[in-house]
Amino acid sequence: MARRPHFLILMFLAASLTNCNCDDVVVVQVAARIQLSVPEGDQVSPLCEGDSTNCQLAYGEVPLATWTERVINVKNPVNLNLEIAQIRLSDDSDPSFELVGADPRLIVGGLTEQFTVRVRPSVESDVRGTVEIVSNATNGEALEEDCSYPDFAWQGDPDEVPMSPPKSCYVTRIELVASGVDLGVPQMVLIPMPGLQAADGNSAACDFGAVGQGDTAVCRIQIRNVGQRVLTLDDLLFDPNNPSTRPDPDSEPVPVFKFGGSVNTPIMIEAGAAANLVVSFAPPGLNSYEGKLSLQTNDPRFPRPDGVEIDLRGIGHQAPIARCGIYSVDGETEFIPDEDIEPLSDVRLTGEESETEVQGAEIDSYEWTILSAPDGSTADLDDPGAVQPGFHFENSGRMRAGVDLAGAYAVQLIVRDSFGVRSQPCIVEFEAIPQDAIAVQLIWDHPTSDADVHMLRGGDSRVYRDTNLDCFYRNCREQLDWGAQLDIDDVNGYGPENITVDQPNRFDYLVGAHYFTARPTNGGVRETIATLRVYLYGLLSCEVDALMQDTGAWWEAALITTEKGGLCNDDTDCRNGQTCAVDTTALVCNGNQDCPADYACSVDGVCEQRLCRGSRFICQPTQRPVDPIPPQN
Repeated sequence: MARRPHFLILMFLAASLTNCNCDDVVVVQVAARIQLSVPEGDQVSPLCEGDSTNCQLAYGEVPLATWTERVINVKNPVNLNLEIAQIRLSDDSDPSFELVGADPRLIVGGLTEQFTVRVRPSVESDVRGTVEIVSNATNGEALEEDCSYPDFAWQGDPDEVPMSPPKSCYVTRIELVASGVDLGVPQMVLIPMPGLQAADGNSAACDFGAVGQGDTAVCRIQIRNVGQRVLTLDDLLFDPNNPSTRPDPDSEPVPVFKFGGSVNTPIMIEAGAAANLVVSFAPPGLNSYEGKLSLQTNDPRFPRPDGVEIDLRGIGHQAPIARCGIYSVDGETEFIPDEDIEPLSDVRLTGEESETEVQGAEIDSYEWTILSAPDGSTADLDDPGAVQPGFHFENSGRMRAGVDLAGAYAVQLIVRDSFGVRSQPCIVEFEAIPQDAIAVQLIWDHPTSDADVHMLRGGDSRVYRDTNLDCFYRNCREQLDWGAQLDIDDVNGYGPENITVDQPNRFDYLVGAHYFTARPTNGGVRETIATLRVYLYGLLSCEVDALMQDTGAWWEAALITTEKGGLCNDDTDCRNGQTCAVDTTALVCNGNQDCPADYACSVDGVCEQRLCRGSRFICQPTQRPVDPIPPQN
């Protein structure tokens, strides 16, 4: 039962001995009120008549499939608070209408607030609706049922706002009318992959087929706009009756069908453009699963609230099992990975032990993928679909078997059975570790450049291209007498070029790079970034890189050295752990007078120095800039 409004009753009694009429009483009633209008220019005629009655918002002609908005001003014309419990569309309103910013609110006396009513017709005709403002404004129509108002001062979770006890409420209505006109509309085409397009009254469908239990498959839905206006995807909603599973009894349900990533609406697709939507399917059991995805759009062929549906279906299947490993290293099936796999090793993988427990099925295909490799590696698999693929890389225009660079490799195997069901991935991991005491590796980033790695005995750049003291492509294919050897030379590609020393002597080694040539020889991009890595006893000791702008450039990258002590004649002059070592230079001499201080002329006619040295090698980047020309002897 509706109650009578609460009025503030002010009674003014005037009485005097000479002029008194005690029957005269003045009653003033003050109550909450509402005043509605639209911004000037939005509508020729006033929004309402008189005291906010007979309100009508006329949009006139509005284009199909495009939002047209109108703002409503809500003013509180009196000093009592205007409490708005709800702003809503009536049940018989056309679904083309929508409210924006129409939350419950409290408006203090004299202030004005706004909300928006927008319309997007889907047919060429008049569409109608009604806005209902439920409040404590007594100039509205009294409702039979009392209303509860939210606590407008609440600062907590909006879903937990306290409500007042029921009290009197009133409704103020605004009639809505708009005339839809065709000025060009969007037209949506759905192409699920894998799946079926809509045809002959049937919905489009994502058909995931058989998917291994515990695996996840995806369907990519291409949404094309072949119309003349922007296509808007307002909402993308999975059917609440879609199947779900619980990993354990206390956990939240996990949907079997869900989006493959975050999806934020609205999504705008220009005319002639397309967007992709990914839906995933993760079967928890060996069953058939079906679901639906609903799209709410502005395509007038699929008006709200029905929109358009996409069927989702898939089958949970027992998955095959991928088993992977290393089959051989350099042709040998018996090996120790940490000792036998090093740069240039021919590593062959195997998936031959993969299996399926499904009766009548067998392993039908193998899918190998390199997940990670050392930075700069160009190694690939020679046959990614084979049972036993191997690594190979390009060297001087030819493919060479093996892994190219030192470092860690990870390769994934997925197998499929004869029903097309794929396995969970199996991962092979190994590391190519240089087994020599010193290993120097040079790579670069220009595909037609040729950079040469150099190792100079004694750390003196003046021995550059010396046939015995500088190890490089011309003289170092066979091991030099001081232990250096070039393992591989690349004349056209990304490298690598490797120099190794198995049993190093206790003197300095200067390592660097020479930019030998580039193709094309004239014009084009000739810059290349060279990267040099030094491994000491299998561990990466230093890594440096430099920009080499053109051919002829020389870069002294790093010095490999040991702890140094004082001058010596023999080991007895050195402290424990050090030995007396000879550092040879390229300076030719006839006697000691031809050598720098602390150097002596050797029997071979070159200046040398005897220093106490420790046994532990270290790598020190030189920090020297790239020289546009190599050292001059």
